[in-house]
Amino acid sequence: MHREPLTALDRCAFRQLLEIQETFDHGALRIWSPQFRPDRLPMVLVRRSTETERAAGRYELTSFAVNLPAVADCAPTVELELPIALRSTVQLFDASAILSLDDVLESGHPEADDEGRVRLDLEIAGQDCVVLLIDSPSLCVRTSEFARFIVHEAFHLHQLFVEGWRVPMGYDPNVPFRIDPTDVELAGEETRFIEAAATAPSLADGLFLAERFLEVRARRHARRPDLARLEPGNEQIEGSARFVENQYSFVNGRERRLSQPSERETLSIDHLQFGRHYRTGARACELLERLEIPWRQRLREGADPVGLLSEALMGARTPELAVV
Repeated sequence: MHREPLTALDRCAFRQLLEIQETFDHGALRIWSPQFRPDRLPMVLVRRSTETERAAGRYELTSFAVNLPAVADCAPTVELELPIALRSTVQLFDASAILSLDDVLESGHPEADDEGRVRLDLEIAGQDCVVLLIDSPSLCVRTSEFARFIVHEAFHLHQLFVEGWRVPMGYDPNVPFRIDPTDVELAGEETRFIEAAATAPSLADGLFLAERFLEVRARRHARRPDLARLEPGNEQIEGSARFVENQYSFVNGRERRLSQPSERETLSIDHLQFGRHYRTGARACELLERLEIPWRQRLREGADPVGLLSEALMGARTPELAVV
Protein backbone atom coordinates (compact mmCIF):
# COMPACT_ATOMS: atom_id res chain seq x y z
CA MET A 1 0.00 0.00 0.00
CA HIS A 2 1.37 3.39 -1.03
CA ARG A 3 1.86 5.81 1.85
CA GLU A 4 2.63 9.51 1.83
CA PRO A 5 2.11 12.42 4.25
CA LEU A 6 -0.59 15.02 3.95
CA THR A 7 0.54 17.81 1.66
CA ALA A 8 -0.07 21.54 2.06
CA LEU A 9 -2.77 21.20 -0.61
CA ASP A 10 -4.51 18.49 1.41
CA ARG A 11 -4.42 20.59 4.56
CA CYS A 12 -5.93 23.58 2.72
CA ALA A 13 -8.73 21.37 1.44
CA PHE A 14 -9.48 20.00 4.92
CA ARG A 15 -9.50 23.50 6.43
CA GLN A 16 -12.14 24.52 3.91
CA LEU A 17 -14.18 21.41 4.72
CA LEU A 18 -14.07 22.42 8.39
CA GLU A 19 -15.25 25.92 7.45
CA ILE A 20 -18.18 24.39 5.56
CA GLN A 21 -19.09 22.26 8.57
CA GLU A 22 -18.96 25.18 10.99
CA THR A 23 -20.93 27.49 8.67
CA PHE A 24 -23.74 25.00 8.10
CA ASP A 25 -23.90 24.17 11.81
CA HIS A 26 -25.37 27.61 12.47
CA GLY A 27 -26.59 28.77 9.06
CA ALA A 28 -28.11 25.84 7.14
CA LEU A 29 -31.66 27.24 7.23
CA ARG A 30 -30.57 30.61 5.91
CA ILE A 31 -28.41 29.07 3.18
CA TRP A 32 -31.09 26.68 1.90
CA SER A 33 -32.66 24.21 4.36
CA PRO A 34 -31.67 22.08 7.36
CA GLN A 35 -31.72 19.04 5.05
CA PHE A 36 -28.94 20.42 2.82
CA ARG A 37 -25.65 19.76 4.58
CA PRO A 38 -22.62 19.48 2.24
CA ASP A 39 -20.53 18.33 5.21
CA ARG A 40 -22.79 15.27 5.50
CA LEU A 41 -23.11 14.34 1.83
CA PRO A 42 -20.98 11.54 0.35
CA MET A 43 -17.93 13.25 -1.15
CA VAL A 44 -14.51 12.13 -2.32
CA LEU A 45 -11.57 14.48 -2.83
CA VAL A 46 -8.94 13.13 -5.21
CA ARG A 47 -5.45 14.38 -6.07
CA ARG A 48 -2.63 12.96 -8.12
CA SER A 49 0.21 11.46 -6.15
CA THR A 50 3.29 13.60 -5.59
CA GLU A 51 5.42 10.63 -6.66
CA THR A 52 7.05 10.53 -10.09
CA GLU A 53 4.83 10.09 -13.10
CA ARG A 54 3.85 6.51 -13.76
CA ALA A 55 4.28 4.62 -17.00
CA ALA A 56 2.02 5.71 -19.87
CA GLY A 57 1.47 9.06 -18.21
CA ARG A 58 -0.76 7.74 -15.46
CA TYR A 59 -0.61 8.90 -11.86
CA GLU A 60 -1.37 7.05 -8.70
CA LEU A 61 -4.25 8.70 -6.91
CA THR A 62 -4.72 9.45 -3.25
CA SER A 63 -8.33 10.04 -2.20
CA PHE A 64 -10.00 11.54 0.82
CA ALA A 65 -13.47 10.11 1.37
CA VAL A 66 -15.57 12.56 3.33
CA ASN A 67 -18.63 11.33 5.22
CA LEU A 68 -18.43 7.80 3.84
CA PRO A 69 -18.31 5.54 6.89
CA ALA A 70 -19.08 2.58 4.63
CA VAL A 71 -15.51 2.69 3.30
CA ALA A 72 -13.97 2.61 6.74
CA ASP A 73 -12.65 -0.88 6.09
CA CYS A 74 -10.39 0.48 3.32
CA ALA A 75 -6.81 0.50 4.55
CA PRO A 76 -5.74 4.05 5.45
CA THR A 77 -2.77 5.44 3.55
CA VAL A 78 -1.63 8.01 6.11
CA GLU A 79 -2.10 8.94 9.71
CA LEU A 80 -4.72 11.66 9.90
CA GLU A 81 -3.73 14.98 11.43
CA LEU A 82 -7.09 16.74 11.20
CA PRO A 83 -9.22 18.97 13.41
CA ILE A 84 -11.18 16.90 15.91
CA ALA A 85 -14.46 17.97 14.27
CA LEU A 86 -13.46 16.23 11.05
CA ARG A 87 -11.80 13.10 12.38
CA SER A 88 -15.01 11.12 12.58
CA THR A 89 -16.09 11.96 9.03
CA VAL A 90 -12.91 11.61 6.97
CA GLN A 91 -11.31 8.42 5.73
CA LEU A 92 -8.17 8.22 3.61
CA PHE A 93 -7.68 5.29 1.27
CA ASP A 94 -5.91 4.22 -1.87
CA ALA A 95 -8.26 5.16 -4.68
CA SER A 96 -6.95 2.60 -7.15
CA ALA A 97 -9.20 -0.10 -5.69
CA ILE A 98 -12.45 1.79 -6.28
CA LEU A 99 -11.98 4.31 -9.08
CA SER A 100 -9.50 5.11 -11.80
CA LEU A 101 -8.06 8.38 -13.03
CA ASP A 102 -10.31 8.06 -16.07
CA ASP A 103 -13.38 7.93 -13.84
CA VAL A 104 -12.51 11.37 -12.53
CA LEU A 105 -11.17 13.02 -15.67
CA GLU A 106 -14.04 11.97 -17.91
CA SER A 107 -16.22 14.59 -16.24
CA GLY A 108 -16.28 18.28 -17.10
CA HIS A 109 -15.33 19.59 -20.51
CA PRO A 110 -12.75 17.22 -22.00
CA GLU A 111 -11.19 19.95 -24.13
CA ALA A 112 -10.30 22.06 -21.06
CA ASP A 113 -7.44 20.44 -19.14
CA ASP A 114 -7.64 22.86 -16.21
CA GLU A 115 -11.39 22.57 -15.76
CA GLY A 116 -12.57 21.84 -12.23
CA ARG A 117 -13.42 18.15 -12.41
CA VAL A 118 -16.48 16.79 -10.72
CA ARG A 119 -18.70 13.72 -11.09
CA LEU A 120 -22.18 13.35 -9.67
CA ASP A 121 -22.98 9.91 -11.05
CA LEU A 122 -20.42 7.69 -9.32
CA GLU A 123 -21.24 5.24 -6.54
CA ILE A 124 -18.86 4.18 -3.81
CA ALA A 125 -20.01 1.61 -1.27
CA GLY A 126 -23.47 1.82 -2.82
CA GLN A 127 -23.86 5.57 -2.30
CA ASP A 128 -24.09 8.37 -4.87
CA CYS A 129 -21.24 10.75 -4.21
CA VAL A 130 -19.50 13.90 -5.41
CA VAL A 131 -15.97 13.26 -6.66
CA LEU A 132 -13.62 16.24 -6.98
CA LEU A 133 -10.11 16.34 -8.45
CA ILE A 134 -8.59 18.91 -6.11
CA ASP A 135 -5.27 19.60 -7.82
CA SER A 136 -6.93 21.25 -10.82
CA PRO A 137 -5.68 24.88 -11.01
CA SER A 138 -9.18 26.26 -11.53
CA LEU A 139 -10.40 25.00 -8.15
CA CYS A 140 -8.26 27.46 -6.13
CA VAL A 141 -7.94 25.09 -3.16
CA ARG A 142 -5.87 27.66 -1.27
CA THR A 143 -8.70 30.24 -1.34
CA SER A 144 -12.26 30.40 -0.05
CA GLU A 145 -13.47 29.81 -3.60
CA PHE A 146 -12.79 26.10 -3.12
CA ALA A 147 -15.38 25.92 -0.33
CA ARG A 148 -17.87 27.72 -2.57
CA PHE A 149 -17.16 25.22 -5.33
CA ILE A 150 -17.83 22.30 -2.99
CA VAL A 151 -21.08 23.90 -1.77
CA HIS A 152 -22.17 24.48 -5.39
CA GLU A 153 -21.48 20.93 -6.56
CA ALA A 154 -22.88 19.37 -3.40
CA PHE A 155 -26.07 21.34 -3.98
CA HIS A 156 -26.37 19.77 -7.45
CA LEU A 157 -26.23 16.34 -5.83
CA HIS A 158 -28.85 17.50 -3.33
CA GLN A 159 -31.09 18.81 -6.12
CA LEU A 160 -30.95 15.72 -8.29
CA PHE A 161 -30.43 12.78 -5.92
CA VAL A 162 -31.86 13.92 -2.57
CA GLU A 163 -34.81 16.17 -3.43
CA GLY A 164 -35.38 14.85 -6.96
CA TRP A 165 -36.02 18.21 -8.58
CA ARG A 166 -38.15 18.39 -11.69
CA VAL A 167 -35.88 20.11 -14.20
CA PRO A 168 -37.16 22.00 -17.26
CA MET A 169 -35.36 21.53 -20.55
CA GLY A 170 -32.05 23.36 -20.35
CA TYR A 171 -28.64 23.60 -21.94
CA ASP A 172 -27.92 20.90 -24.50
CA PRO A 173 -24.34 20.90 -25.87
CA ASN A 174 -25.51 18.82 -28.83
CA VAL A 175 -27.88 21.52 -30.09
CA PRO A 176 -26.22 24.04 -32.46
CA PHE A 177 -26.22 27.55 -31.03
CA ARG A 178 -26.23 30.65 -33.21
CA ILE A 179 -24.51 33.81 -31.94
CA ASP A 180 -26.74 36.74 -32.87
CA PRO A 181 -25.21 40.24 -32.36
CA THR A 182 -28.60 41.70 -31.42
CA ASP A 183 -29.18 38.90 -28.93
CA VAL A 184 -25.75 39.54 -27.42
CA GLU A 185 -26.61 43.21 -26.95
CA LEU A 186 -29.98 42.45 -25.36
CA ALA A 187 -28.48 39.76 -23.13
CA GLY A 188 -25.95 42.27 -21.83
CA GLU A 189 -28.73 44.77 -21.14
CA GLU A 190 -30.67 42.06 -19.32
CA THR A 191 -27.71 41.24 -17.11
CA ARG A 192 -27.18 44.87 -16.17
CA PHE A 193 -30.83 45.32 -15.19
CA ILE A 194 -31.08 42.18 -13.03
CA GLU A 195 -27.76 43.02 -11.39
CA ALA A 196 -28.95 46.53 -10.54
CA ALA A 197 -32.31 45.18 -9.36
CA ALA A 198 -30.79 42.67 -6.93
CA THR A 199 -28.39 45.23 -5.46
CA ALA A 200 -30.84 48.15 -5.30
CA PRO A 201 -30.95 49.83 -1.87
CA SER A 202 -34.75 49.57 -1.63
CA LEU A 203 -37.11 46.79 -2.64
CA ALA A 204 -39.25 49.26 -4.57
CA ASP A 205 -36.28 50.26 -6.71
CA GLY A 206 -35.33 46.62 -7.13
CA LEU A 207 -38.79 45.67 -8.39
CA PHE A 208 -38.85 48.59 -10.81
CA LEU A 209 -35.52 47.51 -12.29
CA ALA A 210 -36.67 43.88 -12.37
CA GLU A 211 -39.59 44.99 -14.53
CA ARG A 212 -37.10 46.49 -17.00
CA PHE A 213 -35.16 43.22 -16.96
CA LEU A 214 -38.29 41.25 -17.80
CA GLU A 215 -39.20 43.66 -20.60
CA VAL A 216 -35.80 43.20 -22.25
CA ARG A 217 -35.98 39.44 -21.85
CA ALA A 218 -39.44 39.36 -23.44
CA ARG A 219 -38.08 41.27 -26.45
CA ARG A 220 -35.14 38.91 -26.76
CA HIS A 221 -37.24 35.77 -26.45
CA ALA A 222 -39.70 37.09 -29.02
CA ARG A 223 -36.76 37.13 -31.44
CA ARG A 224 -35.34 33.79 -30.21
CA PRO A 225 -38.07 31.36 -29.10
CA ASP A 226 -35.44 28.63 -28.91
CA LEU A 227 -33.80 30.45 -25.98
CA ALA A 228 -37.13 30.83 -24.19
CA ARG A 229 -37.32 27.04 -24.08
CA LEU A 230 -33.72 26.48 -22.97
CA GLU A 231 -32.94 29.18 -20.41
CA PRO A 232 -35.41 28.38 -17.57
CA GLY A 233 -33.73 25.05 -16.80
CA ASN A 234 -30.30 26.65 -16.67
CA GLU A 235 -31.46 29.35 -14.28
CA GLN A 236 -33.39 26.89 -12.13
CA ILE A 237 -30.45 24.52 -11.57
CA GLU A 238 -27.32 26.67 -11.93
CA GLY A 239 -28.86 29.93 -10.76
CA SER A 240 -30.11 28.38 -7.53
CA ALA A 241 -26.72 26.72 -6.95
CA ARG A 242 -25.00 30.11 -7.35
CA PHE A 243 -27.60 31.61 -4.97
CA VAL A 244 -26.70 28.96 -2.38
CA GLU A 245 -23.00 29.78 -2.86
CA ASN A 246 -23.75 33.44 -2.22
CA GLN A 247 -25.82 32.66 0.86
CA TYR A 248 -22.95 30.56 2.16
CA SER A 249 -20.55 33.49 1.69
CA PHE A 250 -22.94 35.83 3.48
CA VAL A 251 -23.44 33.51 6.45
CA ASN A 252 -19.72 32.88 6.98
CA GLY A 253 -18.80 36.56 6.71
CA ARG A 254 -17.30 36.52 3.21
CA GLU A 255 -20.06 38.69 1.77
CA ARG A 256 -17.59 40.78 -0.22
CA ARG A 257 -17.91 38.05 -2.83
CA LEU A 258 -21.54 39.09 -3.31
CA SER A 259 -20.68 42.57 -4.53
CA GLN A 260 -18.17 41.50 -7.14
CA PRO A 261 -19.00 42.60 -10.69
CA SER A 262 -20.82 40.11 -12.85
CA GLU A 263 -18.82 37.65 -14.89
CA ARG A 264 -17.16 39.15 -17.93
CA GLU A 265 -19.51 39.16 -20.89
CA THR A 266 -18.04 37.26 -23.80
CA LEU A 267 -19.08 36.15 -27.24
CA SER A 268 -18.39 32.51 -26.45
CA ILE A 269 -21.17 30.03 -27.08
CA ASP A 270 -20.70 28.48 -23.65
CA HIS A 271 -21.16 31.82 -21.88
CA LEU A 272 -24.17 32.96 -23.91
CA GLN A 273 -25.99 29.63 -23.89
CA PHE A 274 -25.13 28.56 -20.36
CA GLY A 275 -22.61 30.49 -18.25
CA ARG A 276 -24.48 33.78 -17.91
CA HIS A 277 -27.47 32.06 -16.34
CA TYR A 278 -25.55 31.33 -13.15
CA ARG A 279 -25.68 35.06 -12.43
CA THR A 280 -29.12 35.95 -13.80
CA GLY A 281 -30.73 32.99 -12.03
CA ALA A 282 -29.00 33.74 -8.74
CA ARG A 283 -29.97 37.40 -8.85
CA ALA A 284 -33.60 36.46 -9.53
CA CYS A 285 -33.44 34.15 -6.48
CA GLU A 286 -32.09 37.00 -4.37
CA LEU A 287 -35.03 39.19 -5.37
CA LEU A 288 -37.47 36.40 -4.55
CA GLU A 289 -35.80 36.11 -1.14
CA ARG A 290 -36.30 39.82 -0.51
CA LEU A 291 -39.99 39.45 -1.40
CA GLU A 292 -40.30 36.85 1.40
CA ILE A 293 -42.46 34.44 -0.59
CA PRO A 294 -42.19 30.60 -0.45
CA TRP A 295 -40.27 30.27 -3.69
CA ARG A 296 -37.81 27.50 -2.80
CA GLN A 297 -40.37 24.72 -2.84
CA ARG A 298 -41.64 25.97 -6.21
CA LEU A 299 -38.13 25.54 -7.66
CA ARG A 300 -38.07 21.95 -6.41
CA GLU A 301 -41.34 21.34 -8.22
CA GLY A 302 -39.98 22.54 -11.57
CA ALA A 303 -40.48 26.31 -11.62
CA ASP A 304 -37.64 28.61 -12.66
CA PRO A 305 -36.57 31.73 -10.72
CA VAL A 306 -37.25 34.26 -13.49
CA GLY A 307 -40.72 32.79 -14.07
CA LEU A 308 -41.44 33.05 -10.33
CA LEU A 309 -40.13 36.61 -10.30
CA SER A 310 -42.47 37.50 -13.14
CA GLU A 311 -45.41 35.99 -11.21
CA ALA A 312 -44.45 37.90 -8.08
CA LEU A 313 -44.21 41.20 -9.94
CA MET A 314 -47.64 40.72 -11.46
CA GLY A 315 -49.05 40.61 -7.92
CA ALA A 316 -46.95 43.52 -6.69
CA ARG A 317 -47.66 46.14 -9.36
CA THR A 318 -48.86 49.17 -7.40
CA PRO A 319 -48.17 52.87 -8.10
CA GLU A 320 -45.84 53.22 -5.12
CA LEU A 321 -43.53 50.53 -6.54
CA ALA A 322 -42.82 52.48 -9.72
CA VAL A 323 -39.86 54.36 -8.31
CA VAL A 324 -37.11 55.51 -10.67
